[in-house]
Order: sequence, then structure tokens, then C-alpha cells
Amino acid sequence: MWQVGAYDFKSVNGRTKAIIGAEYKNRKPDGVNLAIETIPAATWAVFSFNGSTGSEKYGEAYTRILTEWFPASQYKRDESVPNLDVYPPGKIDSNYIWEIWIPVVEKTI
Repeated sequence: MWQVGAYDFKSVNGRTKAIIGAEYKNRKPDGVNLAIETIPAATWAVFSFNGSTGSEKYGEAYTRILTEWFPASQYKRDESVPNLDVYPPGKIDSNYIWEIWIPVVEKTI
């Protein structure tokens, strides 16, 4: 089962909305109070990483995207759509591939 973390770009009262989600198959588990959130359609810059999803690797990934990729690209973040961290099924080892999806729009001059 795919798992996803979604993070709003804008904080409200110093807090960032985070959603931990999983693949939805038209049925919520019995006895569990879950909300269904829809992520809007967007153009995504998708970055794949191998191995650990630990905080050091995760922080390094975001730092490189924000300080290296964005300044050199023709895109900026689409702040109206949350970022996604995508974790496909599988064993988390050195061969595990996970992704960061960032919604983007073209930069205007």
C-alpha cells in the first residue's frame, strides 16, 4: 500500500498542516474515524531518492531541492497545493526508492 505525507506550504498560527495518508480504495476501515482529503491536480516536480527516509536524508533532500534545483530551474513552488512525500510499498533498505513531489508553476519574468 502506498503511503503519503502531505504538507501545506503556508503555516497558520505558526503551525503547518500535515496529512499522513494511504491509498484509498473506496472503503474506510470499520471503527476508524478518518477524513478523506483530496489533493488538487497540479504540475509536479518529482524527485526520487534511494535508501533511508530518516530525518537526515530527508532534510538533505529538501535542502538540495530548494537551494540547488529551484534556483536553476524555470519553476517556482505552487503555494496553493501541498508538497507530497510518497512512500511506495516495499522494504526500506539501500534499494528502497521514495519520492518528494513538489507542485510547480513556471516562473514569470
